[in-house]
Amino acid sequence: MPRALSHPMAIVLGAAVLNSIWFHGPLWGYLGRHLDFAQSQAWTTALAVALIPTLLSLVFFSGLALVSNRLLKLGLILTFFCNALALYFMQQYSVVLDKSMLSNVWNTNPDEAMQLLHPKLALDLLLWGGIPSALVGWWPIRSVPWWQKCVGALALPLTGGALLYALAFTWLWIDQHAGEVGSRLLPWSYVINSARHWQQAAHDSMTFSPLPDATPAPGSRRPRVVVLVIGESARADRHSALGYARPTNEYTQAVGAVSLAGVQACASYTTAALNCILSHRGNEAPERSAMGEPLPSYLQRQGVEVIWRTANSGHPPIQVARFETLGDIQKNCRANDCPPDRLDEGLLYGLKDLLTQSRSERILVVLHLSGSHGPKYHEKYPPQFERFKPVCRSVILQDCDQASLNNAYDNSILYTDHVLARLAELLRQIDASSAWLYVADHGESLGESGLYLHGTPRMMAPKEQIDIPMMLWFSDTLRREFALDTSRLKGMTGVGQGHVFHTVMGLLALSGGPYQAPLDVFNASRSRSTNVP
Repeated sequence: MPRALSHPMAIVLGAAVLNSIWFHGPLWGYLGRHLDFAQSQAWTTALAVALIPTLLSLVFFSGLALVSNRLLKLGLILTFFCNALALYFMQQYSVVLDKSMLSNVWNTNPDEAMQLLHPKLALDLLLWGGIPSALVGWWPIRSVPWWQKCVGALALPLTGGALLYALAFTWLWIDQHAGEVGSRLLPWSYVINSARHWQQAAHDSMTFSPLPDATPAPGSRRPRVVVLVIGESARADRHSALGYARPTNEYTQAVGAVSLAGVQACASYTTAALNCILSHRGNEAPERSAMGEPLPSYLQRQGVEVIWRTANSGHPPIQVARFETLGDIQKNCRANDCPPDRLDEGLLYGLKDLLTQSRSERILVVLHLSGSHGPKYHEKYPPQFERFKPVCRSVILQDCDQASLNNAYDNSILYTDHVLARLAELLRQIDASSAWLYVADHGESLGESGLYLHGTPRMMAPKEQIDIPMMLWFSDTLRREFALDTSRLKGMTGVGQGHVFHTVMGLLALSGGPYQAPLDVFNASRSRSTNVP
């Protein structure tokens, strides 16, 4: 082998070029769709885009080489395997690795992560990560004077930078497509956006400023119990109450629940959507740092007993009277009366006893469901709810035909509907003026336009990820207290996740402070005009 090819800087250059070619299929696919290669400028634009990951890699790999040849090899192998992992998810689910997607990744709990495992992942890691890593491991790197490494570490990036500068006439196109191009650059997309996520998380860990105190209405004979049910990955167009042909809402319709049409999510991933749902600022607060004191913490401070039960993750820091995961509930149950394993119905276990034993005048229960979170939709419901068959049982959703994928997803929607109906029956059994409000955090793509799952940036997200269901149920006593007009509720428009904070406050007979009556769905339903912005 020629000595020149084993020089550390030759390895750096070769690895940078290999990284730009081998791991950037999604980037080249994007360029192919958005550049007209019948024109010569398209080729120069593509060259300029290719120089970006090459130049970044030259800087990073040169820095490793300056420390030691061994660190260079280790860094290259680690980079190649991480790139292969990222490339697998980009190709299988058509995701883009922007900040919102990385926030979604880092807030995924271990159980959700395990659902993504598939033998193809191991094969892809061996192919895309193993081949270049084996090449790097086998290729000798000779020792050279340190000054030669320094010259190379300066010359290679400067040369790449000069070439990119010579193509400055392409920068306008690159700037116009910066978000899409940047989210497809490996490893820089997941490294930089992970750093941005953790920087935001560190900022978010600061204590929220308290909101002004609320004014409670005079107490009644019965306590007020409100249950806020936050769904997961539910699409509005799969709800029969909103026009879907399949009977996916037969259980909630049987108990008299009301569905609202035209509801949209603030974001297409859980963390930002929950921030919006739990913030008094609503749609203006998609980021946790802008949301202020979240609803559960605020109500707990106002003397409301708050119980949070979750089969999910992604919520902001909260201070409540009782916080339980589904795992906690299952661990503490009696051996002969335990809830179903990993199913949302388990969140109802023991809830009636908690409510009847409470001495609080006002109680808020938050149930955060696992819902229809993919890709293992078939594991989100028990066998008796597999009504639509056959079902997709693979995490490689492209391997499933569209009908089986739809069947599995629709079964999960049907099961959520059953859980909500059971909740209504439970609330009917307690002596309280009660209601529940169900809202999904975001929707889900099921192959439309080649997209799967969720997490696409809001400005580019398809309607399947943004259009969500919202349902309301109320007890007879609360219906009489509010003099509710169900037909007016059904006819409301413009309602969104930003209404939740104020609607819950209204249901608990709290006003003043951050409360805004026009954003209270029940208050608006009693007026002549909904006046919902």
